[in-house]
Amino acid sequence: MNKTVTALLILLVSGFSVQGQALDSINQAKFDELVTSAVKFQDDFNKAIALIDSAIALDSNCDHAFVIKSEFLWTQKRYGEAAENYKRALWLNRDTSFFFGAYLVFGVLLEKSYQLQEAKVNYLKAIKLF
Repeated sequence: MNKTVTALLILLVSGFSVQGQALDSINQAKFDELVTSAVKFQDDFNKAIALIDSAIALDSNCDHAFVIKSEFLWTQKRYGEAAENYKRALWLNRDTSFFFGAYLVFGVLLEKSYQLQEAKVNYLKAIKLF
C-alpha cells in the first residue's frame, strides 16, 4: 500500500467515533489499538486482517473498521470481499456527506468483481449525489 493511503488510513483511525453501541473506555481503547495496529501491519496482510477482525468483533457497528478492511482486501485484489465490507460500511454510515465517494468506490469494487449491473446502480447513485 502506498504512503498516501497509509497516511489517510491513520488519519481515519485517529478520528474514530464509534457509532451504534457505546463501548466502555477499556473496550474503546482496545478497539482503537487493534485498528491502529492493523494499519501499521498492513504489509503483513494476514496479521492486519486478523487485527481488524478482532476490532470488528469488539464493535461490529463501526463503519470505519469495515472501510479499512475493504481497503486491505482491495490491495490483495479480493474485490468481491472488499465490496461486501464496503457495503456493510455503507449500511452502517448515515452521514450523507460520505455517500458520494462511498457509492463511487463501491461501484469500482463491484465492477472489478464482475458485478456489472450492481456497479452501474452504485455509479448512478454517486452521480445523483454529485
